Amino acid sequence: MKQLFSFLFFLMMGVWCNGQEKGTVHFAEKGYYAEDTSHIWPSYLLYLQGDTVTDFRKKYHIIVPEQFRSKKIAWYYRIFGWLMKTAITAPRIFYLVADYDSSTAQIVFDINGNADFSDDSIYAIQPGEPFTLELGNQRDTAAKILMRFLFYNDLKDPFYNKQWKSFKDKTVMPAKYMLFYKQLVYRRIVLPDSDIVMLWDYDANGFYDGPNDKIIAGDIWKDKYLGINPYKTRNVSKGEHLPFKDRVYRLIDIDKYGNGIRLEVLYETPDTAMIPPSFRFVNENGRNEELGYDEVAVFYVWNSRCMDCAALEPGLASLMKTYADKVSFYTFNSGDKEMTMLKHIETTRFPYQKNYLTAKNAATLQVETVPAFLVVYRKKVLLRTSNVQEVRTLLEK
Repeated sequence: MKQLFSFLFFLMMGVWCNGQEKGTVHFAEKGYYAEDTSHIWPSYLLYLQGDTVTDFRKKYHIIVPEQFRSKKIAWYYRIFGWLMKTAITAPRIFYLVADYDSSTAQIVFDINGNADFSDDSIYAIQPGEPFTLELGNQRDTAAKILMRFLFYNDLKDPFYNKQWKSFKDKTVMPAKYMLFYKQLVYRRIVLPDSDIVMLWDYDANGFYDGPNDKIIAGDIWKDKYLGINPYKTRNVSKGEHLPFKDRVYRLIDIDKYGNGIRLEVLYETPDTAMIPPSFRFVNENGRNEELGYDEVAVFYVWNSRCMDCAALEPGLASLMKTYADKVSFYTFNSGDKEMTMLKHIETTRFPYQKNYLTAKNAATLQVETVPAFLVVYRKKVLLRTSNVQEVRTLLEK
């Protein structure tokens, strides 16, 4: 009821807001769709010994459901930041799997974090079949979080089996009993012209309008790289522009629970290049400096632990030599200590500059992983990539 009231209010707001706001409300799909293999996390289950579980720092005495008492039981936990702080096990939710050797396995989650499983619902879970659980944010139960679990009792994966053999803890169950999980954190909206907008509950707390949440111009289920494309993926903010091939949409409102958005169509030609934000770095003299952009520039971010960085060094050195008179190259280390960076430069004799980016300044450039290239032309980013050959191809044009 609370969720319905919220969305009715959202719709009325779309019609009446100041009597001036334009735009059309578009509803999100109700179903959870497009199975994919991204964002799937494995868990090795543990044998339950007695009535005690632990998060490896603190032990919890638990109450096991009566139905589980005569059965073999496995256990583990997931971390959920939306549990009430009064919950005994916060921020963890423990779960038990009974009859894990059979096709009639059962699973129970200590939803309220009180370490008592006898007051929680028990679900059948078929090995090899996905099981979806809808949970509510305890601070606002209208905010729903969907979890997808996949349990095996015959998983034959050499990687996980090899890893299990390296464990010294004998309470860890063999890899054949792996339980995989993912959080379904996207809502999909199909616009009348078949453009797709995705809402991303980035914090996985059931809300879609938080400071870290994202709105995506495109279908991330079909193109996983949209999530790291700063032109297509934006933080949720009123007035944000969403670019598509033939038009741009302006975001006016978003429902807190991800049930829909209100957009205004702007018939503008999308500008596919973004102006990079100004940022500061520590230069070769150890001083803070703000970069001024040249006509054409290539930024390269690396660190010494990056194997892919080492692999592309010869190609990058050749590129820097070829275009030395036409393009300004800037190399930045991010993630190493200063002495580690200097030792690596001295050892490899690669023409790295001794420039250093803090994690904060790397984030300003939307650099999340290394290696990372940004090609800038007249203060606009034309390319973001980790592939030196793509940089060469663009410069040749």
